[in-house]
Amino acid sequence: MKKMVKKRVIASYFTDEALNKAKEKIDQLNVTNSFVFGEIDENDIPLLKKQKGIILDILEDDQVIETSGRSTLLDRDLQFEAPMNVIDQNQPNFYILELKGPLLKEWRNQIDKNGVKLLTSIPYNNFTAKLTPEQATIVKDLPFVKNIRLYDEVDTNRVAFDKAADLPTSASAPGIELKMITYEILLHEKDDLQKILNWLNSNHVNVASANENKIRFYLIENSPLLREIRRLPEIAILQEFTPIVPDNEVSRLLMGIDLSNNSNTSTGSDIVSNISQAGDGQIIAIADTGIYDAHPDFAGRIVGTSSWGRRNTNDHSDPNGHGTHVTGSVLGDGSASGGKIRGTAPKAKLFFQSLLDHNGEFYLPSNLVNLFDEAYQSGARVYSNSWGEFERERPSIYRIVSFEVDDYVFKHPDILIVRSAGNYGIAMDPTNTPKGYVDWLSINSPGSCKNGLTVGAARTSRTDGPSKDRVWGLWRDRQTGRLRFPDPPLSTDKVCGDPECMAAFSSRGPTDDYRIKPDVVAPGTDILSTKSDIAPNGNFWGLYPENDKYAYMGGTSMATPLVAGCAALVREYYIKDRNHEPSAALLKATLINSTKMLNGEDSTAQHNKLPNYHQGFGFVYMTQTIPNKMNQNFKLEFVDSWKDPDKKFDDLGQRFHYELSCSSNGSFLRICMAYNDLPGRGLQNNLNLSLMHRESGQLWQGNQDRLSHIKIRDPDNNVEIIRLENPPVGTYDIFIDCMNLLHGPQDFALVVTAENFVITGENFLK
Repeated sequence: MKKMVKKRVIASYFTDEALNKAKEKIDQLNVTNSFVFGEIDENDIPLLKKQKGIILDILEDDQVIETSGRSTLLDRDLQFEAPMNVIDQNQPNFYILELKGPLLKEWRNQIDKNGVKLLTSIPYNNFTAKLTPEQATIVKDLPFVKNIRLYDEVDTNRVAFDKAADLPTSASAPGIELKMITYEILLHEKDDLQKILNWLNSNHVNVASANENKIRFYLIENSPLLREIRRLPEIAILQEFTPIVPDNEVSRLLMGIDLSNNSNTSTGSDIVSNISQAGDGQIIAIADTGIYDAHPDFAGRIVGTSSWGRRNTNDHSDPNGHGTHVTGSVLGDGSASGGKIRGTAPKAKLFFQSLLDHNGEFYLPSNLVNLFDEAYQSGARVYSNSWGEFERERPSIYRIVSFEVDDYVFKHPDILIVRSAGNYGIAMDPTNTPKGYVDWLSINSPGSCKNGLTVGAARTSRTDGPSKDRVWGLWRDRQTGRLRFPDPPLSTDKVCGDPECMAAFSSRGPTDDYRIKPDVVAPGTDILSTKSDIAPNGNFWGLYPENDKYAYMGGTSMATPLVAGCAALVREYYIKDRNHEPSAALLKATLINSTKMLNGEDSTAQHNKLPNYHQGFGFVYMTQTIPNKMNQNFKLEFVDSWKDPDKKFDDLGQRFHYELSCSSNGSFLRICMAYNDLPGRGLQNNLNLSLMHRESGQLWQGNQDRLSHIKIRDPDNNVEIIRLENPPVGTYDIFIDCMNLLHGPQDFALVVTAENFVITGENFLK
C-alpha cells in the first residue's frame, strides 16, 4: 500500500465553488478572505489544480533561507552549512523564525502575545526578531514555528565571511602598503546605533557618518577588526562601499569612437511626439555631475540648483558634460535647434543637484535622505538619477543604498525615483545565457531597489550617428582588458540600427533575490542631447556637426532621463485630465503597463516572454501609456489608494475586487499592479494580482510568464502585469490579494488599459 504523503499548500480561491472544493481536500484548514492554507494528500493535488477558480501553490518542505549573505542565485556552487537550531541562553539576540506557512492572523496574535516584534520578512515565510532567551524558548515550541536559529555572520555578509577566513593576524606586513577601505553597516534596529558607535570608538575605528540604523566607517585593508564587526549580533548587513560613478562611464570604453561629422534630425523624444502633455507644471529633479545653466534649451525653467560636491564654492557647473546631457533628454525644449532636438518633457521645470567634486569624482552624502529630501522640498515629484555603484564579486545585490531609496519612497510615496540600471553587461564567460549573449546578474545599486523605476538601455534605430559602423566586438573590459562581447552573434552586431535589440552594455537582472530588473528599457545608444560648453569633446561619443550646442552620448544614463521625462507627462495627465495627485506606484504602474516587448534575439535570450531579465517589462511606448490623439479608442482606468485608508491592506488574506465588462471584441486588455514596499531585501509585504473571465472561469496570474525558480504565485516582485490579446467578450474580475503582511497598512496602485473595450463594471473606480 502506497504511503500517503501530505503537502503544505496555499489554495487561492475566486468562487464559492472553488472554496468549497478546497475545504473538501485540505486538512488542518486555515481560511482567509482570499486563500486557504493547510495540508493535502499529494494524490489530490492534480484534482484540485484542475478545479476552476483555484490557484494552488505547493510549499517547499525544505528551503534555503536566503539573507543578504546567503544568495543561492549568486552562490550556486557553495554548500552553506545548515545553521543549528540554537538559542543564545546568555543574552537577547537576533533570530530567524521559519514558519510552516504564511503569517496567519492567529499566528501573529500568539507571537504578539509573547511580546515579540517581527523586524523583517525573509522569503519565504521567514522573519527576523530580537528575542530574549525566555522568548526564544517559548517561540521555538509554538506549533506553527518550523525552526528557529540565530542570525549569524554568514547572514550578515558572505563576502566578508569568505575574505575574513584567511585574514592575517596583523593588519600590515613589511613592504606592503595597505589601502583604507570604506564599509557600511545596517543595523537590525536603530535603537542599537549608539551601542555600535561606542564599540567602534572603543576599538579606534574611524566612523565617517551615522544616522538611524546605518553607519559608514573606514578600516585598513585586511584589518582583523572586520571579523569582529561581522560577528556583532546587532548588525544585519555589512558591505564594502563602492564608488559612485555616472552610468555612462563604461559606455565611453567603446573602442575607437571618433568625432563623426554625420548629422541627425531627431532624438529619442519622438516616442512622445503625439502626446498632448509636455510636462507643463511639473518639476523634475536631477542629481548628476553639474548643469551648464546658460544653455538656451533650459532658459527660464531652472527653479533651483545646489552643489554637493563643490559646496565650499557653491559651484554647480558641468566640466564633465554628463549632467547637462541627461538634463536635455529630460526637458530640453530645443530653443538652440529651432525645436528640432528636444527632451521628452520640454515644458517641465528643473531642480538640479550637482554631485561632482573638485577632483572630478562623484560625491554623495553619507545619508541619502538629505539629498532626496532637498529634491522633494523643491517640489519635484519625478527624480532622475543616472549613477550607481557596482560590486563585481556580488553583482545585482540589494545594497544599503538600495535600502535607502526604498525607505525614502515608502515614507514619501508620491516621489518617483527613476534609476539607471548600469552599464555592466558582459558576455565574456556567460553562465546563464548561451555563448554570444549577455549574461544575467549585473544590475547596479541602487538600481536593485524595489520602489524606484530602474531603466535599461536599448539600441536606437539611428544609422547616421558616430557609432553607425561600430560593432560590440570592439568593446573591452576596463579591469581585465578582455573583450566584453567576444563571440557572435553579439560581437558582429552594430551598436545602433536595430531598435528591437538591447544595448549590449545594459545591465541585466535579476537581482540576487530573484526580482525582475530592469523595470523598463529606453533608447541608450548615440543619444543626441544638450552639450556643456565647458566639457572636453572627448567626454562625448561624438559631436553634432550641425550645431555645437549638442552632442552624442550613450549608456543607461541616457535611457533613464528619457523615461523620467515620460513619467512627468504621465503625472501631468493624472493631475490635469483626471484631477488626481498620483503616487509613485501609480506612475510606475502606468509606464510599465505601456511597454512593448523587444523581439531581438539578445533582448530575450531563450525567454521570449515578458517579463524577462534582459528588458524587464519591456520598452516604454508612450502611445500605449495614456490616452492620446493617435489612439482614440484607448481607455485607461486606475485605482491609487495611497490617500484612501479604505483601500489599504490591513490583514493577511484580505482582498480587493474590481470588475469590468467587455461588450465588444477588444484588441487588448492590460493590467498592472504596483506598490511601494517596506525597505528590506525581498518583499516585506506581498500582494498578488489575478484576473478571471467570469463566463469561462479562466484565470490569469500576475507575472505568470516570468522565468521563476519557484512555482508559486509571484512572491518576489512588487510589480505584476497581466496582458491579454483579443480578450473574449464577457465580464472580468480583477483580484488583488495580500499574501504576506509584515506591517500594514499597505497601499497599492492598479492601472487598466484597453482598446475597443467598454469598461462598465460598477465596482471599478466609482
